[in-house]
Amino acid sequence: MESVKVRVFEIIEKADSKDRASFMFDSMIIILIVLNVTSIILESFSELYSVYTVHFRVFEIFSVGVFTIEFFLRIWTSDILYQDENISRGTAIRKYLMSPMAVIDLVAILPFYL
Repeated sequence: MESVKVRVFEIIEKADSKDRASFMFDSMIIILIVLNVTSIILESFSELYSVYTVHFRVFEIFSVGVFTIEFFLRIWTSDILYQDENISRGTAIRKYLMSPMAVIDLVAILPFYL
C-alpha cells in the first residue's frame, strides 16, 4: 500500500517532465480550472444560464468531485510531503491543512458542501 501512496504523491505533485501520468494530471487540473472560470463567466449571462442550467450544475458537481478527491489525496499523502521534517502523520496533516494551497483548495470546494 505504501508504494501506491508514494506513486499517488508523485502524480499529484508538480510534474516531472518525464512522468507522463503526473504531467497528464497537472494538465487535467489546469484545464478543469480554466473550464470552471469559463463556466462561471458564462453562467452570468441569464440567457445562457436559463437554457443550460442542468449542464452548468452537472459540470459543477463533476468539478467539485474531482477537486475534493484531489484535496483528500493530498491529505493522505501529506506525510510524504513532509517526510524530511521527521514529524508524525498527524502533524504532517495539520501542517498541510494550514498551508496556503490547502486553505485555497478548501475555500474553493467548501461552499458547494455548505
